[in-house]
Amino acid sequence: MPLNKTDILCGPIVRKVAPDEVSVWIALKTAAKVELTVWNGIISFKNNGEIVETPVGSVSQDTTQIGKFLHITVVRLSLSSDKLLQWGQLYSYNLKFTTSDNESRDFKSLNLVDDTDKDGKTTLSYESDQLPGFALPAPKIEDLKIIHGSCRNNDNLFEDALSFVDDIIKKNLADPVNRPQQLFMSGDQIYADSVVGALLGHLTNLGNNLLNDKETLPTNGKTPGTQERWPADANHFPAYIRRRLIDSEARFTTGATANHLISFGEFVGMYLSVWSDVSWPEEIDNLKNFEQAFNEIEETPKNFGAIFKRNLFDERSGKKAVFDDDVMKSCLDFLFGIQNNDILRSILSGKGTLDQRNQAKSSVLSFLDTAATPDEKKQKTEFINYLKEWIGPFYLNRDKDSKIIENKDKDKLKIIRQTLPKVRRMLANISTFMIFDDHDITDDWNLNPSWRDRVFTSPLGKAIVRNGMMAYALFQDWGNRADRYNREGHFFELETVLASEFNTGQFSDTLKSAFSEKGITLDSEKVEIKLLHTDEWLLQTTDNKDEFIIRKYKKNADDDDEILKVLGNPHAHLLNQISLLFKDEAENTTELEEHIDFLFGLDFQHRVQGSAGGRQQLPDNRSPLIKWHFTYEGAKHKILAIDNRTRRSFVKFHGAPGNLSFNGMTDLIPKNPTPKDDDVCFVIAPLPVLGPSVFDELIAPLAYKATDFLEFLSGGEEVKSGMKGTDPDAIEAWAFDPVSQEELLKRLAPFKRIIFLSGDVHYGSSQRLAYWTKGNEKATACFAQLTSSGFRNIMPAFIQKASQNFLNLQKTIRQNLRAERLGWTSHKINPQPIELPDNSKVFFLRHKLKESPVIIPVLGWPKGTKTGRSPDWSWRIENVLDSRKESDRPTVTQVKPLEETDDMMKNLQKIAIRHIEQAKKVNYTRQILFKTNLGLVSFEKSGNDVLHVIHSLYAVPFDGKPGKIQDHDIYTLHKIALEASENEKAPTLPDDKN
Repeated sequence: MPLNKTDILCGPIVRKVAPDEVSVWIALKTAAKVELTVWNGIISFKNNGEIVETPVGSVSQDTTQIGKFLHITVVRLSLSSDKLLQWGQLYSYNLKFTTSDNESRDFKSLNLVDDTDKDGKTTLSYESDQLPGFALPAPKIEDLKIIHGSCRNNDNLFEDALSFVDDIIKKNLADPVNRPQQLFMSGDQIYADSVVGALLGHLTNLGNNLLNDKETLPTNGKTPGTQERWPADANHFPAYIRRRLIDSEARFTTGATANHLISFGEFVGMYLSVWSDVSWPEEIDNLKNFEQAFNEIEETPKNFGAIFKRNLFDERSGKKAVFDDDVMKSCLDFLFGIQNNDILRSILSGKGTLDQRNQAKSSVLSFLDTAATPDEKKQKTEFINYLKEWIGPFYLNRDKDSKIIENKDKDKLKIIRQTLPKVRRMLANISTFMIFDDHDITDDWNLNPSWRDRVFTSPLGKAIVRNGMMAYALFQDWGNRADRYNREGHFFELETVLASEFNTGQFSDTLKSAFSEKGITLDSEKVEIKLLHTDEWLLQTTDNKDEFIIRKYKKNADDDDEILKVLGNPHAHLLNQISLLFKDEAENTTELEEHIDFLFGLDFQHRVQGSAGGRQQLPDNRSPLIKWHFTYEGAKHKILAIDNRTRRSFVKFHGAPGNLSFNGMTDLIPKNPTPKDDDVCFVIAPLPVLGPSVFDELIAPLAYKATDFLEFLSGGEEVKSGMKGTDPDAIEAWAFDPVSQEELLKRLAPFKRIIFLSGDVHYGSSQRLAYWTKGNEKATACFAQLTSSGFRNIMPAFIQKASQNFLNLQKTIRQNLRAERLGWTSHKINPQPIELPDNSKVFFLRHKLKESPVIIPVLGWPKGTKTGRSPDWSWRIENVLDSRKESDRPTVTQVKPLEETDDMMKNLQKIAIRHIEQAKKVNYTRQILFKTNLGLVSFEKSGNDVLHVIHSLYAVPFDGKPGKIQDHDIYTLHKIALEASENEKAPTLPDDKN
């Protein structure tokens, strides 16, 4: 049977595009051979449905079966040197799908190249019969156009800024200079921990349908160290009431627990739902609210302990709040046995008519009277009250006719769904790269060693992280570098006696024979072996077709016997393992999961390992087997994408992490890079490396210290989670690990012009940092931090309210608070970095002089403090303001002009009214944009030939509404010079200036 239009679950998504390759991602409901054909220019079908132009090239790729009804591939066209694509040119492509019955369909026959389909929705084309396409990055930096952004949360009422890209492409469709050429999504493409409950129920069913009900999930068994497995369905893992599954069973510390994704099928469904409308239900209003979903649970789930047990360590009392299984089972049997849903509602929420509430009270009292002892009655009363406190608030209010008054949840879904056709078309027409951040798994993912230990020793916690990472590999990373997935993977073991052979650096006959016995034939002349660390080697073929990581491991944790484990083409091997998990004949699910955990590094606990260089990292300071960072080489720009989640360093067991380990930096940036002089280096860093000074210098440190105190005062459970100071939004800033931050700046400085593209923080802003090295009067490098966040999220309302209502905070932000640093590589060289005056008391800062490297602020030292020797480096960061004329900004942001009269009181009233109106426009400030936004990066050269980067932040004025799509505009525009002027002087201590 030929492929139908609805069999394309998601895509096509244009991924990595370069002169020598084109990669396109697609997800189908059925297996197929997918043929990718590329043409030069904008191409359309003729009236007979044919294309007469000669293609540049064509290639076919089979889909990989992930589930019975889920088949994914990235089709990668590799071009020879005589057929290379050209920088700055437009190209078109078509996909042809051939199914097992040898029937073929393409974009034309599937009706995907009409400008709108029969329902009026956009398809893949901007004009009828026109193929989708893409623009290669420009050959001149002044013509480069890059779009970036992050944080696409379905659980709010904001309009989806990612859909703005579609309008920008449409406006500049045939213009390769002004048409966006690359899109970088810098994290939180999905929000696994913040899902609208009505959607989650749909995702659970969708995932099970795609995987043919083959997925099961583990929870702790009744006997310590054991586990039980349950179907990944709505009965065992119901929506809305996942709080205890997440914080007690999985041991996560996120505050968003009610509707957290758990199963692999749900992660899959989430990706399909945020990039395409194909898998959405016909009517969003038919999705189940809490009451409808809860009433479908007809009997106590067999895994009731995992769903309902509160198992949080209370730091105040030193006790665990745990309910007895028999007590829970008895109470739940009583509640789920109630046939009248109105009575159940009244018991749990206290809502309902007087008669319903009286019946509810009578039912509960009768049940409690069956208790055998007063203690049992007390426990049952406590458990029912606990359920009332937890579950009761989910019940919605009703009108006078007892009809449910729906909340805004379904409006949230309608708002994001109405622009999904635009998002799907946009993704089919621009080269897109992606890197994860925390919400792709959970808000506190890999927060610190304490978090890793508690979660990875929980069967369900480890399963959720594994499921999220597998989904990331399939839906995001595969397209970043398809060549690493579209090859054959290997895994086998060798005897440790061969370690001496690897140490020679030569692919000896002995090694060749050992590999041959495993079915792998390699040409000795094309093999290079490199020692990475003690007992770890990298074997690569010079044609880049294969790479093998060889490591020495203990055979068992309890003995000293060792073995060499060989992982060939890690990403390809991972793809193969995922494809085996949900097959009908799969019987070794647990073994497969454990092997995938090994590949991801989820089998490692920090408590059993010593520290490396004062920082806790992976065993023996080794890098993870599966790496997620990537690079891209343009004509005049270079891309370095940072993985700051799995490549972290940990300064302490608890507390703030380092966002990039030494190994992570070494893998991504060589110690002495040799960039081209005219290149611009982009670093995709999910967390801003350089934040607004007022946040990094003042707010973040206070937020870090205040988090637990505020939770303690409010009685919040974050204090009881067993981890102190664990608000990830408060402790993850790069400013908390200045050693890593300075090392990153130092390694990047040789590129001279460096641009960080970041998200995560839910606002838009720009900063400029000038960087000096010893012996240079002029800054040797300029960094620009461009932050666009989020596509569909903004900073918490209390920060906006504070800015609106506290005049001093507004003044502080507008004061252009600057941060300046001086740095020395070592504190052990004489003379000392700085000389303090006699009898000075600087206890707060003095400790900074006893650490290497020495990193100190310019301000805060006593009068008379001077440098003992010149800094090895220094820098100054400044916030950037929108310098446009008021009339050039969107109307809603403009300051209302005053019309003076002769009446003084009326003039004062007008001034007061204007101040009040302007205070409400804090979202549209010239420095920080607190609106859902999208960042467009472009360049221009000034009259003195200095290159400037321009950061245009697009937004809409109001929250989204179902049935209405607003016009977007540039609400904030920042222009940054990427070269220091002669007048810019390096930072110095105040007394050095004198």
